This record gives sequence, C-alpha cells and structure tokens, in this order.
Amino acid sequence: MKLKFFIVVLLGIFNATILGLIIKKQGFNVTTSIIKDFFNKKIVKSSSNTNIKENVQLNSEGKTIITEEKSSKSLQYTKVLKSSVIGDNIIEEKKDENVIQKEKQEEKEIKKTINMADLDISHVIVGPLDVNCYIIGDPKSNKALVIDPGGNPEVIIKVLKEKNFELESIYLTHAHFDHVLGIAGLKKKYNPKIYLHEADFELYKMLPLQVKFFGFASRISSTDAILPDPDVFIKEGDHVILNGEEVATVYHTPGHSPGSVCYLFEKINKMYTGDTLFRNSVGRTDLWQGSYEEIRSSVRGKLFKFDDKIDVYPGHGPSSNIGYEKTHNFSV
Repeated sequence: MKLKFFIVVLLGIFNATILGLIIKKQGFNVTTSIIKDFFNKKIVKSSSNTNIKENVQLNSEGKTIITEEKSSKSLQYTKVLKSSVIGDNIIEEKKDENVIQKEKQEEKEIKKTINMADLDISHVIVGPLDVNCYIIGDPKSNKALVIDPGGNPEVIIKVLKEKNFELESIYLTHAHFDHVLGIAGLKKKYNPKIYLHEADFELYKMLPLQVKFFGFASRISSTDAILPDPDVFIKEGDHVILNGEEVATVYHTPGHSPGSVCYLFEKINKMYTGDTLFRNSVGRTDLWQGSYEEIRSSVRGKLFKFDDKIDVYPGHGPSSNIGYEKTHNFSV
C-alpha cells in the first residue's frame, strides 16, 4: 500500500515537472482558470457591462507575469499586476489606445486654458525709429505672440529664449516700415503666422520704397527688406489667438494708414494702439493714404468709447489710458 502511494506521488511530481518545462520552453500562456478550476474556483468576474479575466504567463526569460484583462463598452485595457524575476517585483500598466488618446486630449485642454492675469508681457524698443514691440506669452503653454516687431529680431529672440517661449504669431498694427523690419528674422527662426489688415497689404509690399523714402536704405539689410507674405488678413471683430484661445479683439482704426488696427485685451484692460493713438497725440496722417478725418473718427468714435481704465500701449513713446486721453489729447 505504501509502495503504491509512493509511486503515485512520484508520477505526480514527474508530470508537473514535464508540464512546467513545456510551458517555459514554448512560451505558452496558462490562464488562472486552469489553476483555479482545479480547486473549483471561478476565475471570470463579469457583469452586464464589464468582463475581468486574470492570466498567468511565463515568458521566454522565465518571468512570471500575472495580468488582468478588463473590457467594457467604453474602453479596454490590460494591466500588468505583477511581474517577478527572482526577488524583483514590478508594477506597470498598459493602457488601451482609446484611453491614451483621451488622456492626451484632456492634458491638451488643460494647457489651452490661459489665465489672462498670468500672461507674461515684455516691452522692447527696436528698429531705426524706436518702435515699442510687445512680446506676450503664456507661461503654461510656453507659446507667445509679438506685436509690431519693428527691427532688431535678435533682441526679440533673446527675450523669447529667456522666457522659454515659442513664437507662434506676429500681429501688426499697420504696415509702415518701422513696424515690420524684424519680421524676416523671426520668420526664419520660428516660422510664426503673420497677421495684417488687408487694407495695408499694398504698404506691406512697398517696404523697399518706404525705406528709401525715409532715407534708411543704407541701414537696412537686404534680408530684412524682403518680407514673407502675411498668413492671415484680419478685420474688425476678429480675435487675437494665443495657443488656440481668443485673448484679444481686433478693432479697425484707419487714419494713420488704411489698415491700421488696435488690439484690445479686454480681460486685462490693455489696448495696443500702434500709431493710431499716442499719449497726448495721434499718428501722422501725411503719409501714404493717411487721413486726418479717418483717424479722428477712429479715436473719438471708437477708442474713446471704451472704459477710462483701459491702459493704452502705443507704437511709440510712453503708455497712457483712455480716461487720460479723453481729457488731455487735443490732437483730435
């Protein structure tokens, strides 16, 4: 009797060993159903919407991996519950592509939410006529736009690098030469989109003539004098876009030039007026297609209707605000 029992035990050990070697050599997957069924236990948990299954796997390196496969109507994924290699346990997850894409989209939406109060605004004076250039960036997305890069692109690039910003767009208040001479260098470095009112496109194409007319031809490099075409023609009521979000509104204010515009950042009460409105003054109207009647109408009929507390950032000189200009600007 003892001899029979001993033989049965030996046969059991031998069969288990052979089975283990086959599994290890062939890389077969053994589900826990084989093991748990042996002990009369259920391995598949299911409901009307979700199925869960655990798997035991021996891979080619001899690692024992227990995985949980879960599927439902909305998603599917496989989670590696345990991977062991001689005293080493690793926990990791492998997600379904649908879940990954959903998480990426959610992350993108979070980055797209700009807090206007957190905008980083830098001011540099550039070009032969000391133009106020404004660099406006979103620290969350590291995206930036530039208003009126009037020259010295290396100065603007330095600020962008210091802030770790990627330039995605250039917004022009108008197309006079002193407001556009930095475009070529920035376009080469970052390839940003260029936004301009279509009524100033002829002026934009006249850059070499403008430079010659003002006597700066010898001081302007040939590369700076060749402008890439605008990417987008803006108009009254359009929006300034930063990282996919609307951050300001475009107001057409002809007079200094036919396509002059102002950019109003409503949520932070800042307006960038180019050469339409200065502190105690307005832009000259004796240049190509300039009109005093139009600039007076633009300032009094449009800009002075905004709230007094809105700060004014012009194309030249110091800043001001609408309230001050209403009572102190006698140019219009």
